[in-house]
Parts: sequence; structure tokens; C-alpha cells
Amino acid sequence: RLIGEPEQRFREDPVRMLRAARFEAKLGFEIEKKTAQAMKQLGFLLQDIPPARLFEEVLKLFMSGHGEASAPTSASPRVCQSHPPSFSPRYSGGHL
Repeated sequence: RLIGEPEQRFREDPVRMLRAARFEAKLGFEIEKKTAQAMKQLGFLLQDIPPARLFEEVLKLFMSGHGEASAPTSASPRVCQSHPPSFSPRYSGGHL
């Protein structure tokens, strides 16, 4: 669960969507329904994030020791529509 309104928080910083996926896996909680809906609606905002910043966040996502657990969330339809093409098409049914 985010502090504040998910839509507003993701518009302020779209990278929070990737962080939510990382924290979900790392801390073992489920993303709140309202937050998941905002992620699905606003995933396109990640397209405007500089590649270097996205690269850094994706590295954190997979190098946190919970990469496999975070992959289904970060590669799910709610976020993957904005991942680089080399990342998103590999997701199918929970496997990268």
C-alpha cells in the first residue's frame, strides 16, 4: 500500500511501480487492489523515464535476491507494457 493516492504517487514518479514490484517480492506482501489498478493504468508513464534510471531500477529488482519472485509482478500486463521489448515479451504464465 502506498502512502497517499496511488495514481498521484505514480504520476509523480513512475519508477515507484517497479519499486512496488520489488518490495512485494522482497517483503512478501501483495500489492493492494487500488495500487495494482493504478499500475495497470499508468504503466505507460515508464516510457518517459531515462533508460539509465530504468536500468538501475531493473538491476535492483533482479539483484535484490528476490528477482524470480519479483519477475511476475514487474513483467505482468500492468507494468510490462512499458518495459523495453527485450524484457516484456519473455513473460508468459509466470516464467521469464
